[in-house]
Amino acid sequence: QIITGFDLVCDQFDGDADDLLEYFEKTCFGEPKISGTVRKKPQFDHKLWNIHDRVVATVPRPNNSVEGWHNAFANRVAISHSTIVKLGEKVRREQSKFEVDMTKIL
Repeated sequence: QIITGFDLVCDQFDGDADDLLEYFEKTCFGEPKISGTVRKKPQFDHKLWNIHDRVVATVPRPNNSVEGWHNAFANRVAISHSTIVKLGEKVRREQSKFEVDMTKIL
């Protein structure tokens, strides 16, 4: 269904987006072969980037937890013109917090 969905999305664009759509087609979906019924192997397999099954199963998307941690850490580090020493201290505190959280979970 992802090819059908991609084709539906492509139909919504005018000629200005052709380069972008061709990039996604080559990278994520595979270009159609000359016969038109089969596609070449994409650069990135569907299993690598398609998260439909995870969404249906209400399992978090892989990047949600990473983005959540990154935002929280960025807020804790929020120092203008930080030095490497200050950053190192923030990383040590983050590690300590992580170890406490893991102990609570276990």
